[in-house]
Amino acid sequence: SIIADVSLILVEAQLKGVVEHGVLERIADKLAVRRINASDLQGLGALVTCANNRNCRLPLDGMERIFTHGLTNPHLDGERGAHADILVNYGNFLTAQYPDGAEQARKLMEQAAVLVPTEPQYRANLVSMDIRLGDAAQARQDLEKLRKLNYLGHLDPQIASLQAAVDRMPAP
Repeated sequence: SIIADVSLILVEAQLKGVVEHGVLERIADKLAVRRINASDLQGLGALVTCANNRNCRLPLDGMERIFTHGLTNPHLDGERGAHADILVNYGNFLTAQYPDGAEQARKLMEQAAVLVPTEPQYRANLVSMDIRLGDAAQARQDLEKLRKLNYLGHLDPQIASLQAAVDRMPAP
Protein backbone atom coordinates (compact mmCIF):
# COMPACT_ATOMS: atom_id res chain seq x y z
CA SER A 1 0.00 0.00 0.00
CA ILE A 2 1.04 3.60 -0.44
CA ILE A 3 -0.44 4.64 2.91
CA ALA A 4 2.87 4.53 4.80
CA ASP A 5 4.56 6.67 2.15
CA VAL A 6 1.65 9.12 2.06
CA SER A 7 1.74 9.39 5.84
CA LEU A 8 5.46 10.12 5.70
CA ILE A 9 4.85 12.86 3.14
CA LEU A 10 2.06 14.43 5.18
CA VAL A 11 4.21 14.49 8.32
CA GLU A 12 7.36 15.74 6.54
CA ALA A 13 5.40 18.44 4.75
CA GLN A 14 3.92 19.69 8.01
CA LEU A 15 7.13 19.50 10.06
CA LYS A 16 9.84 20.29 7.53
CA GLY A 17 7.96 22.03 4.76
CA VAL A 18 9.66 19.82 2.17
CA VAL A 19 9.26 16.26 1.01
CA GLU A 20 11.92 13.73 0.14
CA HIS A 21 11.61 13.25 -3.62
CA GLY A 22 12.30 9.51 -3.37
CA VAL A 23 9.04 8.97 -1.49
CA LEU A 24 7.05 10.25 -4.46
CA GLU A 25 9.03 7.89 -6.70
CA ARG A 26 8.14 4.94 -4.43
CA ILE A 27 4.47 5.83 -4.60
CA ALA A 28 4.61 6.12 -8.40
CA ASP A 29 6.37 2.77 -8.67
CA LYS A 30 3.81 1.06 -6.44
CA LEU A 31 0.86 2.53 -8.31
CA ALA A 32 2.32 1.39 -11.61
CA VAL A 33 2.41 -2.30 -10.83
CA ARG A 34 0.32 -3.48 -7.90
CA ARG A 35 -3.43 -3.78 -7.66
CA ILE A 36 -4.79 -0.45 -6.53
CA ASN A 37 -7.04 -0.77 -3.50
CA ALA A 38 -9.31 1.58 -1.57
CA SER A 39 -6.58 2.65 0.85
CA ASP A 40 -4.33 3.57 -2.08
CA LEU A 41 -7.08 5.75 -3.50
CA GLN A 42 -7.63 7.36 -0.11
CA GLY A 43 -3.90 8.04 0.17
CA LEU A 44 -3.81 9.55 -3.30
CA GLY A 45 -6.79 11.73 -2.39
CA ALA A 46 -5.04 12.86 0.79
CA LEU A 47 -1.95 13.88 -1.20
CA VAL A 48 -4.05 15.86 -3.65
CA THR A 49 -5.96 17.57 -0.85
CA CYS A 50 -2.76 18.45 0.98
CA ALA A 51 -1.19 19.87 -2.20
CA ASN A 52 -4.32 21.71 -3.32
CA ASN A 53 -4.86 23.27 0.11
CA ARG A 54 -1.21 24.40 -0.02
CA ASN A 55 -0.44 22.45 3.17
CA CYS A 56 2.16 20.38 1.29
CA ARG A 57 4.69 21.68 -1.17
CA LEU A 58 5.00 18.68 -3.43
CA PRO A 59 7.17 18.74 -6.53
CA LEU A 60 4.83 18.97 -9.50
CA ASP A 61 6.93 16.59 -11.56
CA GLY A 62 6.76 14.00 -8.79
CA MET A 63 2.99 14.29 -8.55
CA GLU A 64 2.66 14.10 -12.33
CA ARG A 65 4.75 10.94 -12.27
CA ILE A 66 2.47 9.41 -9.64
CA PHE A 67 -0.56 9.96 -11.86
CA THR A 68 1.06 8.91 -15.13
CA HIS A 69 2.45 5.76 -13.54
CA GLY A 70 -0.85 4.98 -11.83
CA LEU A 71 -2.76 5.38 -15.08
CA THR A 72 -0.48 2.86 -16.83
CA ASN A 73 -1.21 0.18 -14.21
CA PRO A 74 -2.14 -3.02 -16.08
CA HIS A 75 -4.72 -3.95 -13.43
CA LEU A 76 -6.87 -0.88 -14.13
CA ASP A 77 -8.55 -2.58 -17.08
CA GLY A 78 -10.55 -4.68 -14.64
CA GLU A 79 -10.91 -1.95 -12.04
CA ARG A 80 -12.99 0.76 -13.68
CA GLY A 81 -13.86 2.46 -10.38
CA ALA A 82 -10.22 2.72 -9.32
CA HIS A 83 -9.27 3.94 -12.78
CA ALA A 84 -11.98 6.60 -12.66
CA ASP A 85 -10.96 7.70 -9.16
CA ILE A 86 -7.36 8.20 -10.27
CA LEU A 87 -8.57 10.27 -13.22
CA VAL A 88 -10.72 12.43 -10.92
CA ASN A 89 -7.88 12.94 -8.43
CA TYR A 90 -5.57 13.89 -11.28
CA GLY A 91 -8.16 16.33 -12.59
CA ASN A 92 -8.59 17.89 -9.17
CA PHE A 93 -4.82 18.24 -8.86
CA LEU A 94 -4.44 19.86 -12.30
CA THR A 95 -7.26 22.30 -11.68
CA ALA A 96 -5.75 23.56 -8.44
CA GLN A 97 -2.09 23.54 -9.46
CA TYR A 98 -2.08 24.94 -12.99
CA PRO A 99 -3.81 28.11 -14.20
CA ASP A 100 -4.83 26.39 -17.43
CA GLY A 101 -5.38 22.95 -15.89
CA ALA A 102 -9.18 23.03 -15.98
CA GLU A 103 -9.47 22.07 -19.65
CA GLN A 104 -7.26 19.03 -19.26
CA ALA A 105 -9.01 18.21 -15.98
CA ARG A 106 -12.37 18.24 -17.72
CA LYS A 107 -11.10 15.68 -20.24
CA LEU A 108 -9.99 13.45 -17.37
CA MET A 109 -13.36 13.86 -15.64
CA GLU A 110 -15.10 12.92 -18.87
CA GLN A 111 -13.01 9.76 -19.14
CA ALA A 112 -14.06 8.86 -15.59
CA ALA A 113 -17.75 9.40 -16.45
CA VAL A 114 -17.38 7.17 -19.50
CA LEU A 115 -15.60 4.46 -17.51
CA VAL A 116 -18.34 4.32 -14.86
CA PRO A 117 -21.46 5.79 -16.48
CA THR A 118 -23.70 4.76 -13.57
CA GLU A 119 -21.79 6.83 -10.99
CA PRO A 120 -23.53 10.21 -10.62
CA GLN A 121 -20.58 11.94 -8.97
CA TYR A 122 -18.48 11.63 -12.10
CA ARG A 123 -21.23 13.31 -14.12
CA ALA A 124 -21.66 16.00 -11.44
CA ASN A 125 -17.90 16.64 -11.62
CA LEU A 126 -18.31 17.28 -15.35
CA VAL A 127 -21.08 19.81 -14.78
CA SER A 128 -18.88 21.60 -12.24
CA MET A 129 -16.00 21.69 -14.69
CA ASP A 130 -18.28 22.99 -17.45
CA ILE A 131 -19.39 25.79 -15.14
CA ARG A 132 -15.79 26.58 -14.22
CA LEU A 133 -14.88 26.75 -17.90
CA GLY A 134 -17.91 28.93 -18.67
CA ASP A 135 -19.46 26.43 -21.08
CA ALA A 136 -23.18 26.76 -20.32
CA ALA A 137 -24.28 24.62 -23.28
CA GLN A 138 -22.08 21.70 -22.23
CA ALA A 139 -23.11 22.16 -18.60
CA ARG A 140 -26.77 21.82 -19.60
CA GLN A 141 -26.02 18.65 -21.58
CA ASP A 142 -24.07 17.09 -18.72
CA LEU A 143 -26.73 18.15 -16.22
CA GLU A 144 -29.35 16.39 -18.32
CA LYS A 145 -27.26 13.20 -18.22
CA LEU A 146 -26.95 13.57 -14.45
CA ARG A 147 -30.73 13.87 -14.17
CA LYS A 148 -31.06 10.46 -15.84
CA LEU A 149 -29.11 8.97 -12.93
CA ASN A 150 -31.42 10.56 -10.33
CA TYR A 151 -33.35 7.49 -9.22
CA LEU A 152 -35.95 8.23 -6.54
CA GLY A 153 -34.79 11.83 -6.26
CA HIS A 154 -31.62 11.08 -4.30
CA LEU A 155 -29.69 13.66 -6.35
CA ASP A 156 -32.31 16.42 -6.14
CA PRO A 157 -30.28 18.77 -3.86
CA GLN A 158 -27.10 18.37 -5.90
CA ILE A 159 -28.94 18.84 -9.20
CA ALA A 160 -30.74 21.92 -7.87
CA SER A 161 -27.44 23.46 -6.78
CA LEU A 162 -25.79 22.76 -10.14
CA GLN A 163 -28.86 23.99 -12.03
CA ALA A 164 -28.78 27.25 -10.07
CA ALA A 165 -25.12 27.71 -11.00
CA VAL A 166 -25.86 27.02 -14.66
CA ASP A 167 -28.80 29.47 -14.58
CA ARG A 168 -26.43 32.18 -13.29
CA MET A 169 -24.12 31.73 -16.28
CA PRO A 170 -24.26 34.39 -18.99
CA ALA A 171 -26.39 33.52 -22.00
CA PRO A 172 -24.39 32.67 -25.14
